[in-house]
Amino acid sequence: MSKPVVTVRDGAISASVFKNENGDGKAYYSTNIQRVYEDSEGNLKNTSSFNTRDLLQVSRLCQKAYDEVRVLEQSEAAANVAVI
Repeated sequence: MSKPVVTVRDGAISASVFKNENGDGKAYYSTNIQRVYEDSEGNLKNTSSFNTRDLLQVSRLCQKAYDEVRVLEQSEAAANVAVI
């Protein structure tokens, strides 16, 4: 699995942004949101399921991830203009 280009965190919840390319070579970004928890045996696990208390954190992390993606897209657009 590829490494995220950006990860934003708030406590046990994180949003990781991944850069991908479509068939035409154009970049696009996807985001995974997860929460880390400890199972009954003390092992750390990840889940994409959130309880009511988590939703505000998830919402804020989504906004931060969106802002990061916009910066990345704008940087790429500026780089493409400079090449032309």
